Amino acid sequence: MTTTSTTITTAPPPATISVAAAAGAQLAPPPSPATLDIASYPHLLDAIIQCSPRSSLLTLRLTCHTVRSLVDMHLGAHVQIRDAEDVGTHTYVADLVRSPGGRMPALRPRDSYGWLRPDFGLSPDLRRHRARCLALLGRARTLDIEHVKGGMSHLFRVQLASAFSGLECVRYTPNSWGRYDDGCDSATRLSARTAVLFTNPFARDRGLHESCLPVPPSADGLLVTPVLPLGVRKLVVHVLHHTDQLSLGVATLRPSLDSVDDLVLVFNESTAESPACTAKIADLAQRKGAVRRELLAGMLESALESHTRVTLVNFDSTPRVWLGAGDDGDMAAGLVAAVEEALEARFNAGGMMDRYEARAAAVEHAHRMEFISGPDYAATLGARQRDQEGWLETATERRFLLA
Repeated sequence: MTTTSTTITTAPPPATISVAAAAGAQLAPPPSPATLDIASYPHLLDAIIQCSPRSSLLTLRLTCHTVRSLVDMHLGAHVQIRDAEDVGTHTYVADLVRSPGGRMPALRPRDSYGWLRPDFGLSPDLRRHRARCLALLGRARTLDIEHVKGGMSHLFRVQLASAFSGLECVRYTPNSWGRYDDGCDSATRLSARTAVLFTNPFARDRGLHESCLPVPPSADGLLVTPVLPLGVRKLVVHVLHHTDQLSLGVATLRPSLDSVDDLVLVFNESTAESPACTAKIADLAQRKGAVRRELLAGMLESALESHTRVTLVNFDSTPRVWLGAGDDGDMAAGLVAAVEEALEARFNAGGMMDRYEARAAAVEHAHRMEFISGPDYAATLGARQRDQEGWLETATERRFLLA
């Protein structure tokens, strides 16, 4: 009989510790947390601020004065003049001057319009607060101006024009009637090298009362075309179209192109819902050539005649029937031919050229137009330029338009 033996290995008994030693271990102080000096590693803090969502930034802002200043500068780089959703009147600056995503934390909720006036009569605390906030607005690089119910006072505009001294780009969004909130004059005119306009394809329909009677041109005291900033060199117009609408919302745009070197037209479909109105929507036959007519009547002729460089982005996304191109044919070539014809007629009417010279000049001007896709155009821009020129940011929508 064979006997099989099995070896069982057991773990050594656990180490024992005395009661006194255990008590001493509990009373020992915890190790000190590792700390980094902000002054020694500013790039790390900058990276954290750049990558953090707004909610985290508001929490981070409470840590110290240095971090608060950096967070305020980051949130103040892009400022919006926009109606607050939760107020009916504009008693306070923070009701209008906002940052994307909400109020600017540097502005106290109850800063009145008088806060923008000279600091005579203000307490020392309010003087310091006013100086700090005006310096913050002076570092803003992008300003969005949207429709403001009731408009803005002249004093408010004067102070804003003075405060926003470092702007690179001013962006204008029309109201539901297709009008832009810009009642500026020589004292309230902003300065920036780039201006961005967003069109409203529903301007004609929303410009009707419920009875579909036209709204008077002076309704709401708003201008059809905003006065561009001083020193503007580049104008970007986002032409938003909608399948239910005949108009592109650009027919009434007459911006002054005197100082503009570059005109960029970006075409995209509007995602907004078509407003309800009893007016009959134009059929396809009426739409034929609508894009071409609006562009020629609005900006292309004057831009090309003044030697402004013209770039059309995502032009092939526009419905063909609106261009009058039919089911086939090159849409870009069709627009170039239409521009040639319009310019030739303008040059002939001026009496400065004979018909051969007018034809040659029209061809030369028309062929300076460049057609490019959204991604290709975005690739020519820096990161901040892409944000300024490519993003549609309103109270109801945020969308990148150069995809």
